[in-house]
Amino acid sequence: MDLREAALTDLIDSWLASAFAPHHIESTITAMTEALPLDHSPAAGTAAQMIIIECDAKLERYRAALDAGADPAVVTG
Repeated sequence: MDLREAALTDLIDSWLASAFAPHHIESTITAMTEALPLDHSPAAGTAAQMIIIECDAKLERYRAALDAGADPAVVTG
């Protein structure tokens, strides 16, 4: 059997649109959070937080460079 992406995309798009519709959003978020594993390791949280801190620092440097007049093409390169 050959399953094509096009056979699923309309169905998935419709389902996503319904799941995230304003009248379903709260139940969708609840279902998503309840599906998360309960045994999060502290190390995973710490590692994720460090990545976020590093990304925030990079963004701040990029903003500072742009504010100082750097060429956006160079900064985004």
